[in-house]
Amino acid sequence: MRLQWFWCTVTSVSTRQPRADRLNHWIAMNKTRTVIEQGIALQSEVKLDRWINEWETVNKTDHVKEQFYLQTKLNEQPPLSCSPDAGFVLSLLGHKKVFYLEQDLGTSSPKQIAARKTKGYAELANRRLHRKHFPETTLDVFSVLFVTTNAYRCKTTAEKLKTRPRPDLWLCIEQQELTPEAFLHEPITLNCQGERAPLVKPLETEIETP
Repeated sequence: MRLQWFWCTVTSVSTRQPRADRLNHWIAMNKTRTVIEQGIALQSEVKLDRWINEWETVNKTDHVKEQFYLQTKLNEQPPLSCSPDAGFVLSLLGHKKVFYLEQDLGTSSPKQIAARKTKGYAELANRRLHRKHFPETTLDVFSVLFVTTNAYRCKTTAEKLKTRPRPDLWLCIEQQELTPEAFLHEPITLNCQGERAPLVKPLETEIETP
């Protein structure tokens, strides 16, 4: 009986063999998550309601055949999908907003990133499929946090996003500026218009909806 319980428990999580070439990426993602959680812990207004990693089952309580991941196939022909590195929900004053994470390690050019990533997120937003991942959200919009390695990649990627589908979804952040103290209320996000702003506006005390 104990063995049967253990088997049921482990099959509710991903059992895929870890890829060695993704190790640095996972370490960076874990660092970003830790900073976000520490930033949330420094205050009491904004809550981190849920966090889903790339290959973590979204709807764990559903029947196995009905379970799915953040990776979403949008079209067969032409092929189109959206594959966030992670997703989470922040809540404030009764509002719950979805954020997707794109963790960049500088392995592709900003131009390639903008060309490869934006179509999937644009279609996800147009169909409001973020509500499938996070049914608890109260908003029809979401944001993509693009966390990158340095100020140059942050600025250049934001510029390249401007001509791509739904650039309004994207907020670029330099990894060095992403600290627990700065996460919510410091102007560390850069949008495609070159404007810097905090994730949460201190004076208006509401989650930013770009």
